[in-house]
Amino acid sequence: MPSPCDLHVRARNISIHVAYGRPIPPGYTSVTVKQIIGNNEDLELDFVGGDGEKTLGDALHGVILWRKADIKLIASTTAPVQTDRPSPSLPSPEPAPSPPSPPAQRATKLGKKLLASLNNPPPPKNLPSDYERTLTKAHKVRNVKKKCGKTIPQLGTQQKELEPLWVTGFPLLHPTDVQLQADLQVAIFLSETGLTLEEAAGQVEAEIPVAPVLTPFQHGKPFVTEEEEKSLGTQMFNLHRWYLRMSNDEGKMFGIKYRDHDFFRGEDEFWVYFENLYHIYHRQALYASIITIWVLQEIQRSRKHGWHHQIGFMSPSLVNQKVLNENYKETCQNMYDSLTRHNYKSYIFIPYNFGFHWILLILSVETSNLIVFDSMRNPKSTIQHIIDPLNRVWKKFVKNNKGRGQWRPELNVNMYYSMSQMGDECYSTDRINAVCEELAGFILNEILDPRGEFYHDGHIHRGLPSSS
Repeated sequence: MPSPCDLHVRARNISIHVAYGRPIPPGYTSVTVKQIIGNNEDLELDFVGGDGEKTLGDALHGVILWRKADIKLIASTTAPVQTDRPSPSLPSPEPAPSPPSPPAQRATKLGKKLLASLNNPPPPKNLPSDYERTLTKAHKVRNVKKKCGKTIPQLGTQQKELEPLWVTGFPLLHPTDVQLQADLQVAIFLSETGLTLEEAAGQVEAEIPVAPVLTPFQHGKPFVTEEEEKSLGTQMFNLHRWYLRMSNDEGKMFGIKYRDHDFFRGEDEFWVYFENLYHIYHRQALYASIITIWVLQEIQRSRKHGWHHQIGFMSPSLVNQKVLNENYKETCQNMYDSLTRHNYKSYIFIPYNFGFHWILLILSVETSNLIVFDSMRNPKSTIQHIIDPLNRVWKKFVKNNKGRGQWRPELNVNMYYSMSQMGDECYSTDRINAVCEELAGFILNEILDPRGEFYHDGHIHRGLPSSS
């Protein structure tokens, strides 16, 4: 057994002890494994390598100890075999630099790390959506502009309870009076319009700001001014620049191609004029084609999250007031076919347009309820023209599917009036901007990009829709 030894480094005329070592055992020498012949990777080594190599395969391109008697020199080699006899060397006043690790050994370590990273890849990073990114950015801007100061009333500074207010022309407003439902509507009106009690009562002339005059759409002209373009989100900016390039090439529209599993109507297409994009930038009433794009976005989202077995959509282009007035029977048949294909789902979403106003109808198949979301708080009679044909379609569906569910013969309509209940960190304008940013990103990535799911390649297979 060789004796242990001390490793020293010479600094000028002083020898410094830096480590403990063990010389190469007698009869062995160090060699580099360049190539393994045959199936000898599992051959065990006499001494474990510096990196824990136990077999010949582990030491490939590394340095190991091997018996001298079993080493056969090749005539063409120029590298002498290391011997036990120490080579004479002159003392040097400067310390010799430590030799770097062999390149082959460094390559082996790098290969092992690379192989380990391939076998255990890092989890994918969840990037925020365009909607979340736009809201987060808007919230940061709001927080920067927010003034610092006390937000909690200190002792002695709390506001005293105020007496109920009397206003000329209006009844008493009191939070504990549940009988005056009209008063609550007045309070909502004041909150949304920003008017004071005196202005609403007509005692003081209200200062209503004048809306800016919008320039009508002109083909080839920018949707917004240069200053307004600087404040656009990333996706809205890129979509605007794409429109400018395409309009210079005399383009006027772009196509969208959807499949049978989207609306259960076979493979089909629809086209969107550039003027329809203009309304997104100016928050104007959107055409059915733009809402259909939003529906396709939600259909894709439901598939990614596994919701498509519970949620279905009817195409806004096939169910709206215009087509209902022009082709009543055909529209009812389209709704019945869609309901039949979605019968296994829990909810069917129906975006519906009438009088330049959009509402959302949600048909609960399991409970036979029709939930209506209307931001303008229209009475039920206003949408009776769509409730009646939906009831007609529902009765036919229940009649032809007896025994498959406990359905009522008539839909139970529930009106809900969505109202933004937003605090200091959440504003309706920010949400609208986020929705527009997300929609613009969907158009760029899933419709205009040839790799997108709804890219129109110019070929449509107009076959019959699948039966299941």
